[in-house]
Amino acid sequence: MNNINNINSRFFQNLSCPYFPCHVSMKPEELNCLFCYCPLYTLGVQCGGNFKYTARGVKSCEDCDFPHRKENYTRVLARFPELSALAAAGRESDDGAYKKYKFDEAGKYYYIQTGVKKLRIGYTTGTCAALAASGAARLLLTGEAAGKLELYTPGGLLAEAEPVDCYLIDKNMKNNIKNIARCSIKKDGGDDPDITTGHLIVAEVERIDGDQIFIDGGEGVGRVTKPGLDQPVGAAAINTIPREMIYKAVNRERVRAGYSGGLRVIISIPDGAELARKTWNPMLGIEGGISILGTTGIVEPMSEQAMSDAIRLEIHQAAISGTRNLLLTPGSYGAAFINNIKKDIENNINIKYIENIEKIKNMPVIKCSNFIGDALDMAMAEGFENILLIGHIGKLIKIAGGIMNTHSRMADCRRELFCAYAAIHGAGVELCRDLMDAATTEACLDLLDGANLNKACLDLPDDANLIDIVLKDLLNAAQKYLDKRAGENAKIGMIIFSNQRGFLGLTRQAEKILKNLN
Repeated sequence: MNNINNINSRFFQNLSCPYFPCHVSMKPEELNCLFCYCPLYTLGVQCGGNFKYTARGVKSCEDCDFPHRKENYTRVLARFPELSALAAAGRESDDGAYKKYKFDEAGKYYYIQTGVKKLRIGYTTGTCAALAASGAARLLLTGEAAGKLELYTPGGLLAEAEPVDCYLIDKNMKNNIKNIARCSIKKDGGDDPDITTGHLIVAEVERIDGDQIFIDGGEGVGRVTKPGLDQPVGAAAINTIPREMIYKAVNRERVRAGYSGGLRVIISIPDGAELARKTWNPMLGIEGGISILGTTGIVEPMSEQAMSDAIRLEIHQAAISGTRNLLLTPGSYGAAFINNIKKDIENNINIKYIENIEKIKNMPVIKCSNFIGDALDMAMAEGFENILLIGHIGKLIKIAGGIMNTHSRMADCRRELFCAYAAIHGAGVELCRDLMDAATTEACLDLLDGANLNKACLDLPDDANLIDIVLKDLLNAAQKYLDKRAGENAKIGMIIFSNQRGFLGLTRQAEKILKNLN
């Protein structure tokens, strides 16, 4: 009991926890460990805490100490009826939509219901890598080879998998102790498999000096060779959220085993180099293998028709409420951007960079994936009169080229658009070549921002710069295609942002919509 303080039904402290005190905003002696994992997290934007959404749409509570203050014990319990209602109704907390995932008791798998079909969900490469790392760490530190591995994904779903193999390796032995363990997980893409489905995701975990956990890529995991991607040049193409998942999974095993030393984690995919040739990685500047990806940790199986039908239903449900105003966004990035704006509005924070943006507070939000044109048509058919399209420039720039289905397999003109509009304003051959070689739209923005051009040869005002002019041209071009799509049926505007730069601009129709909204 030496590691437990003030134990009772309302307050206790676990002083042996490696994260104690986990909130520096509080005095350690006042921090209540009773609600270690906040039960109100699943209430989403309605939880009442000091949370924020990251650029990738993940709810972060690192600045919130609400459940850890002992005076809030009864306040937390008072919200439990809401949690019970949420569980009973099976609704997603943030947008009120019916929860997508159901569990098949007989088959022991999660699925999405599409008509009469049950489509089994799968796991991302990031989830599989974290599961493999967990298995290797457990074997290395405890000698236990797990029959089944499990972890909670960022999307809140419990992922489970049985290792294909899990064993100790003799190399780098010290004091006759095997210091490396290897574990393999077969990638399961569910009923919507990609090229990695069925291939092995392998983790090797090794004891090292110090107390840090290092994560790197091995065979078949690509290396970043161009700027502008999730990871810096030279790093393994293991994205930020999968890295966090791997770290947490390994650290959990380290804490359980009572081990305080350092560990090195190497993720590999034996045939990853061959698989990568069938992806966009070589063009993006990722060489030698595939990427370890995933934001929610979950692969949602959905045919294009089923997804289109789901979007149509959500738009119809929004129309039933009687509103004639609608926000459309392609996915999680846009939803997070909108959520952050709405939270600022609720907290009476003045959003100076977008005039009249506070008027979107009560507008319904629909995720339309890549089906931009179809979603706009559906919204107009339901009678929506003012439609704002909000999204990351990497998706919505394609509209400036007349592309209304933004999936990469349909068409991609992002670099060409940047290059063409930069050239119109006098950009030289070198800059145009760099734009065409850029890996991402973020990298294109960096090139435009850093271009050292002789303004004497450009048709620009003295106080203007190339990036602002090109973005304005792209927004004007996009607006022309949106106007053509809308005809006389509705007003459609567009707002774009980037993860690194935030708000980038809005079209003239978006300005008018915001100004005229009641």
